[in-house]
Amino acid sequence: MELSLRPMTEEERLYAYAQSAQISSQTGYIGRLRGDMDSDGESFISSWDDYCTDLKTDAFKKEFDELIHTLRTDKAYGPLLHSRLALSKYGFAHPESAFTSDYFTDFGFRANTKEYSYFLRANGRIDDYNVYCYCHYRPWLEQHMENARRGIRFITPDYKDLFRIPDGGKIRILWKSGVVREIVCRYVDDYHFETSSGNLYHICEFAEKAASHGSKVEPIAPTDQRGITKQKSHEVER
Repeated sequence: MELSLRPMTEEERLYAYAQSAQISSQTGYIGRLRGDMDSDGESFISSWDDYCTDLKTDAFKKEFDELIHTLRTDKAYGPLLHSRLALSKYGFAHPESAFTSDYFTDFGFRANTKEYSYFLRANGRIDDYNVYCYCHYRPWLEQHMENARRGIRFITPDYKDLFRIPDGGKIRILWKSGVVREIVCRYVDDYHFETSSGNLYHICEFAEKAASHGSKVEPIAPTDQRGITKQKSHEVER
């Protein structure tokens, strides 16, 4: 089987978790495999969750079965999924793949074929799921990621630019009451974003809501992928 397997970039790690319906639809998300290597550390017990069944074609199913078999048996790729020990060795041999997830170290890899992209989040922990594999139709995924690199735009209610943050970046909201909240934001399209609390906003709707509450909104570094003016804080105009 011909595929490329490499550590995920920081940008790509965003897609190694469940997404909202909006992002899942735009990225051609097909479904997710979840697996563990049982008490012996060498078995492979897995389950599958569908998302877009229209994209789950016979060609995809054949390729995905071959992918898992390859990652289980082909030494050219570790074999990454041969055992819990092999997984840990392969991860530590590629330190750039390691990242912190829920206070634990996970390893993230992306496997590409011509039509599909697979994001693998893996770990060698006992009594835990050892691998999650999120499957996407590659052309749709690539288009969404290219668009998302433009960043999430924040404006005043009269459409004046304030700042941008990268997809997956954070903002801080300072309420008049003194309450402070930090919120992760995800790019949906150039005029919409969603928050970690599950809300979907038009950028103008968000600006108007912040202004009505007299709240201040500020970016949390890193910001400004495209050189939009950096500012420490912005009081949204009433």
